[in-house]
Amino acid sequence: MQFLIFSDSHGNHFPMVNVIRQHPDITNVLFLGDGLADVERLFAMFPQHVFRCVRGNMDFFIMREAEDTDLFTLFGCRVMMMHGHLAGVKSSTAVAEKRACEAGARVLLYGHTHRPECRYLSDEGLYVFNPGSIGRPYDGKSSYGLMDVLPDGSVMLSHGEVK
Repeated sequence: MQFLIFSDSHGNHFPMVNVIRQHPDITNVLFLGDGLADVERLFAMFPQHVFRCVRGNMDFFIMREAEDTDLFTLFGCRVMMMHGHLAGVKSSTAVAEKRACEAGARVLLYGHTHRPECRYLSDEGLYVFNPGSIGRPYDGKSSYGLMDVLPDGSVMLSHGEVK
């Protein structure tokens, strides 16, 4: 099962629209916070898509309820989503990684830093992934993530750059 992963749109939903249109076969979208109002626009534009979202530090007024973290399991692969501000990810991802491991996650998805990252912690068996910012990147390159969870529970993660 494939997923598009977005974070930190900050009032700019247009790049997400473009990416969704570039990937017409992917109908699962994960949003890691700071732009839930932007995702509200996507609900109406793409009613066939399934959206899972967590709240970021800038998501004050939103129409739909969103939690600070979300956990789900697909094909035996447990995934933890968070924005990351409550775990201090701008300084270090150690707290977020610990929470993910304690929850039995094999994948940690987080945002907040506006910087893409993909690492595998072999001792913990944990993928640590940040899609970067889709709407306000620090380096001028809007990015997003792609995740494919295969029926055997294996995971493939990669980044895409908005064209």
